[in-house]
Amino acid sequence: QQMFLFLNEALLEIVLVLWLGSRVLAVCPSMCSCSHSHREVDCSWRGLRLLPDGLQHNLRSLNLSHNRFQNLDGQLTAYTHLRILDLSHNRLNQLPVGLPLYQWNLRMLDLSHNKLERATFINNTLIKLCTLNLSHNHFWTLPTNLPINLETIDLSHNLLVKVLPNSLDRLPRLTHFYLHANRFTTLPFGVLDKTTSLRVITLGDNPWACHLYADTAYLVSWTQRTSARVLGCPCHTQPVWTKCIHEIGHDMFVVGNNRDSVEQRANKWTMLRHCT
Repeated sequence: QQMFLFLNEALLEIVLVLWLGSRVLAVCPSMCSCSHSHREVDCSWRGLRLLPDGLQHNLRSLNLSHNRFQNLDGQLTAYTHLRILDLSHNRLNQLPVGLPLYQWNLRMLDLSHNKLERATFINNTLIKLCTLNLSHNHFWTLPTNLPINLETIDLSHNLLVKVLPNSLDRLPRLTHFYLHANRFTTLPFGVLDKTTSLRVITLGDNPWACHLYADTAYLVSWTQRTSARVLGCPCHTQPVWTKCIHEIGHDMFVVGNNRDSVEQRANKWTMLRHCT
């Protein structure tokens, strides 16, 4: 019986040490704000150039927006539990190396308002990602190998001039596609034919070659056939455009206010109706 009591006391001490250790490790970086569990962390608007020390490896939501990051290569690989990652409003000129391979739990990724010209995605990675914001960058061609379960893609306010044929064929769940405010003149024949789940597409504020009917005939035909809502009609002054809406808002992708608490922001992300 004494041995049993001794073992119980020893076990209790071990549990206590482990619990205290976890409490010590769960420290919120001094320049960030954290949820009670320290798994939702907001380090935005801090002028950061490097990741802060003390971030838990089991983070679920990390907001690094409105900082001065230029390169995060290999720095995010430890955070494999991340579901929400906000890197918007920084100075990144490439997709952080290692991100597609290690963030396999990621649901939402915001890289808007950076200096990205291209993004190299890898087949069969980021398979849980459903919302991707690449708006307000310097892309001139649509990224290839986009994660296959994406439901929302925002590529508005870039320098896009072309979409490679078949580049959208492996996106069966795509419902919201924002392409307004780019430099498109045409789209290749058949490029949108397999986006059968599409509900909303924005095409306005592009210099469509309306005077070249042969080059825009496919887009005209597709717009008439699709069940999706087309916002910002190309060549809207021509009488063939009857199904789409000319006016669109300027901010199609909005997820709460930048000054929300980390809990409020995480909740708004989580409740986005675009992401299942």
